[in-house]
Amino acid sequence: MMENVIPVINELQDLFSRVDPHGTMTLMQDFSQQLPQIAVVGSQSSGKSSVLESIVGKAFLPRGSGIVTRRPLILQLVPMPTDVSSTVAEQPFGEFLHEPGKKYYDFDRIREVISEETDSIAGVNKNISPEPIRLRIHSPSVAPLTLVDLPGLVRNPIGDQPKDIDRQVSNLVRKYIVHENTLILAVSAANADIATSDGVQLAQQVDPHGRRTIGVLTKLDLMEEGTHVVDIIEQRVISLQRGFIPVVNMSQSDLDQGSKTMADQRRAELQFFAQHPRYAPMRDRCGMAFLQAKLSAVLLEHVQQALPKLRTDLDGLIRSTADEIERCGGSSALACINDAPQAAREKVRLRNAPNATLIDQSAALLSFITKFTDDFTGRISGNGGNLLPDFSKIKLDQSDASTLELHGGARIHQIFHDRFMPYITALRASDMLKAEDIRQAILNTRGVRASQLLPFGVEQAFEQLYTRQVQCLVEPIMRCVRYVYDEVVHIACASCKHIVSVRFPTLKTRMLDATIALVTSQRPLLESHLRTNLEAEVVYMNVSKPEMVAQSMRALTQAYHSDGPRDRPPAKKPAEPDAGLLSFPTEAPSRQPEMTSFTQETQGVKPAVSPIELQSSTERSIAEDAFLRGVIDAHFSGLQRTVADQVPKLIVYYLIHRVTTEIRNHLVEKLYVPDRMQELMEEDPAMMDRRKSAVATFCTLLEAKECLLRAEGH
Repeated sequence: MMENVIPVINELQDLFSRVDPHGTMTLMQDFSQQLPQIAVVGSQSSGKSSVLESIVGKAFLPRGSGIVTRRPLILQLVPMPTDVSSTVAEQPFGEFLHEPGKKYYDFDRIREVISEETDSIAGVNKNISPEPIRLRIHSPSVAPLTLVDLPGLVRNPIGDQPKDIDRQVSNLVRKYIVHENTLILAVSAANADIATSDGVQLAQQVDPHGRRTIGVLTKLDLMEEGTHVVDIIEQRVISLQRGFIPVVNMSQSDLDQGSKTMADQRRAELQFFAQHPRYAPMRDRCGMAFLQAKLSAVLLEHVQQALPKLRTDLDGLIRSTADEIERCGGSSALACINDAPQAAREKVRLRNAPNATLIDQSAALLSFITKFTDDFTGRISGNGGNLLPDFSKIKLDQSDASTLELHGGARIHQIFHDRFMPYITALRASDMLKAEDIRQAILNTRGVRASQLLPFGVEQAFEQLYTRQVQCLVEPIMRCVRYVYDEVVHIACASCKHIVSVRFPTLKTRMLDATIALVTSQRPLLESHLRTNLEAEVVYMNVSKPEMVAQSMRALTQAYHSDGPRDRPPAKKPAEPDAGLLSFPTEAPSRQPEMTSFTQETQGVKPAVSPIELQSSTERSIAEDAFLRGVIDAHFSGLQRTVADQVPKLIVYYLIHRVTTEIRNHLVEKLYVPDRMQELMEEDPAMMDRRKSAVATFCTLLEAKECLLRAEGH
C-alpha cells in the first residue's frame, strides 16, 4: 500500500542519522535532507510553533521570546492503530532517536528535553546549530507526516547572539528547503503584510514557481474588525500552486492558563470559520483539519514521485561506498546491489569480517612486491606504470599536467641526451688552457736544458696538460650520476606510493628503504668504474695510433706556419642549459696553478740573477703553444666521444639494469621474513577506522535499499 511509504521515509531518516558523521560518507547527511519531508519556515512571531502543536494535537514545543527553535527539529508523526477490542487505549507518547526505546507520555517533559538538548549543543546564549533533534510522536489523532521545525527567521540579533545571526538562520533554513524533494510550509501572520512575509519571501527564492510551497495564514482572529485575507486565499495577491490555508491557533493566554484543550481549540476554530461572513463560503478549505489532510496527501504524492530518483541516488551511494571499502583494503561488495538475499548475506559477512591471517598477509606482501616491481620497471622502460590519466576525473576545460611532463625513463633519457652529451661534446680542451700554463709546463719538463730543440720536453708537457684536462671531466660525469640516481629514487617513490596504499605505512616505508638501499649500493661501483676509466686514459695514452700520429703531424705543421694561438677561431661554448631538469656549468673550470716567483726564497738561497719572465712571447714559444693545443684537442676530442658514449651506458648498467634485475629478489629477501610479517603488514589505525566506517555505512545503505524496495511493493 502506498500509504505505507511515509513511514518508510521516516525509517530511512533514522537509518541515516545513525551513520557516524565523522565517517567516510559525510554526504549521507545531505542525502537524508533530500528525503521527502515538510519544512516549516516563518518568522519567529509568525505562529510556527502553534501550527505544529495543532497538527500534533499536543503542546510540546518550547516557547519564549527571541529565537526559541535553535536546532532543526525533525518531527515524525506516526498514527497509532485503534484497537476496538482493548478496554485501555494506549496514550500518545514521544520517543527521541537519541534515546531509543524510552517513551515520554508527559509532553511537558518532552518540551524540557528539547530545551536541554538544544542548550547542550547550541549553548544557552541563543546561538543556533544545524545538528537536528529527532522526535517521533505516536498518536491516534495524527496523520503520517514528516515535518522539520526550523529556527524562526530574524532580522536583528539580541543579547549575546552573533551579529550575523540573521544570515546564519537564513542559510540554515535555506539548506533544508533548497532540495526539490522538500515541501515548504510557509507560515505567515494574517495581521501583517503578506508581501513582507519572511517565510514566503525565502520560499520564493528557492521555489520561484510555487510548485512545492504551501502557505499557512495564522492569527486571523487577531485581525482588525472588517479586515480579512480572502484575496490572499484566492491567490489574487501571491500565487502558490498549492494555495494558502487559513488556520486559527490557540492564543498565548489560553496556553498560559491551560484552560483550553486542543480539542476545544479545534471546535472553536470550526465555529470561527463557519460564523465569519467572508470565510464561511470557503470553510471547507480552512482550518487545521483541512491543513493536516492536505499535508498528508501532498507529501504522499511527493514521495511517490521521488522514489525512482531516490533509488538511483541510493545505488550511486552504494557503489561509491563499495569503492571506498576496496580502497581501504576490504573486498568488493558491488555484486549484491541488485540482489536482496545476497545483500542480506553481505551485511552479515561485512559485520563479522575477521582480521587478516598470516597466510593472507604473506600473499598480500608477495602481491605488493610483484606489483611494485612491475610498476617500477615499467616506469623506467616507458611501457608500464600508472602514467595514463584517469579520464573519468578530467574536466573538459582542463588539461592533465601528466601529459605535459616527462616521467620515469624519459627524464633519464633527457639527462643523457639533452644535457650531459651536448655539454661534454661542446668542450674544447685548449680553451681551458692559458698560454702561461703551456709555457710553464714545457719549461718545467726541460729543466736546465731549455735550449734544446723543440721536440724535447713537449711530450712530457703534453702528458701533464692532457691529464689536467681529463680531470676536468670528473665533475660533470659525477653530476650526471647524481642526477640519474636521484631520478631513479624518485621513480621508486612514485611506484611505492602508487602500489602500496597508506593502509600499510610500515610496509611502504620498508619497501622504499630497501629499494633505495639497492640503488645506493650500485652507486659506488658505478663511480669507481667511471674513475678507473679516466685514470686508465691518463696512465696509458695511446699516441701511436695512426690517427693520433697524423693529427700530431698536422698540429706540428700548423704550429710552424701560423702566428700562434691568436689565429685560432674562438671555440664554441657549451650550450647554455635552461632552468630545467639539470644544469651543467657553461664554462669549464680553469686550471691555473700558482707559480712561485724566483725572487722568493728557495731553501734559504736567494737567486743570483733577475727573475725570468714566463709570459714572454717568442716565435718558438708560439709554435710550441700551437703544437700542444692541437695535439691536446686531437686527443681530447676522441676522449669526448668515448665519454659521451660510455658514461650513459655504464650508468644504465649499474643504476637501472642491475637494479631492475635484482629488485624483486632483493625485496623478497629483505621483507619476506615470517617473524616480522605481523609488524610489516600492520595497518594504519586511521585506515582501519576508515574501513570500519565505510562498512557500517555500506550496511546502512543496504538496509535503506530494503526499505525502498518495500515502499515500492517489491
